[in-house]
Amino acid sequence: RQHLIQKQQHVEEEIATTTFVIPFKDNASRNTSGIMAISTTKKDIVEQITRGRPFLTCDDIKNLEIVRQVSNGMNKAVFEVKLPGSGVSAIVKRCFKSRRYQDLLKKETNFLKRLQDQYGTDKTIGYFGECEASSDQLCEEMLKNGETKEHILVNFSIGYTSVVEMGTPLILNHQLNDTGKSHTCIKASRKCFAGFFTESDVEDLKMIARQYANYSKVPITLRKRANTDNCKAEQYVATTTGLRHVDLDMVYEREELNYTEALEINCSVIRLFLNNNTLDCTTANLNREQKQNHRINTTVAVNYCNRP
Repeated sequence: RQHLIQKQQHVEEEIATTTFVIPFKDNASRNTSGIMAISTTKKDIVEQITRGRPFLTCDDIKNLEIVRQVSNGMNKAVFEVKLPGSGVSAIVKRCFKSRRYQDLLKKETNFLKRLQDQYGTDKTIGYFGECEASSDQLCEEMLKNGETKEHILVNFSIGYTSVVEMGTPLILNHQLNDTGKSHTCIKASRKCFAGFFTESDVEDLKMIARQYANYSKVPITLRKRANTDNCKAEQYVATTTGLRHVDLDMVYEREELNYTEALEINCSVIRLFLNNNTLDCTTANLNREQKQNHRINTTVAVNYCNRP
């Protein structure tokens, strides 16, 4: 661990006098502020919205102010919006066309809400609300009548919408040079990146493994098959209280497992993520105060690990 800290300090000093260009897939995905491990949303605001008042209703959600579109896929889109009253930024996830992807987004949203109910906002991503505003049939009819996908995506009165806390992605898609034929999570650039995580970061990831294994309904796991996306940094964000898992497409309810079995599966994914085959997720090694002192500098990590 001391060796890694010294390596990070050395690279920080070198980068301070060197200019790097980080490749991005396109302008829409550009993070012009860098990859800073900070949260746009303050936790006291999360507490106010999620506990001090009801969750956002469909009427609230359809009137949210869009700041920008963060990403766009075949069936889903992500927007930054301003929450009513506070003006704080939050994330809206939209799905309007595919029932399969709507169900995945609803599953993810339900997990986030239940995790918040069980563990509190300090240890989870804030859930603000959701709305299923219209049927699939209406969307299909609008498309047939000439409405564009882009127009429907920004109309929160149509389709399914979830609203959650906004964090800062650890890295963006295609930000690491993942060359080679091996699985993404064991590529050299990923192993290099893992070396920059601090003890505080490691404790957050271990906590996620335990939270999911102890999920109130049934244990949930970070994988069910051999491969999973949950060993990728793109699935996680930084908030003011630590690292959080935000893309739950590949999270599974496992009623056939007990806590110990589910925890071992989850920890196996975190071991892969951290490139640490001996990681023990069963207990926490740092208290809350210690955890906030030192965090990964993802800009330094990406620049170092992308070097030829």
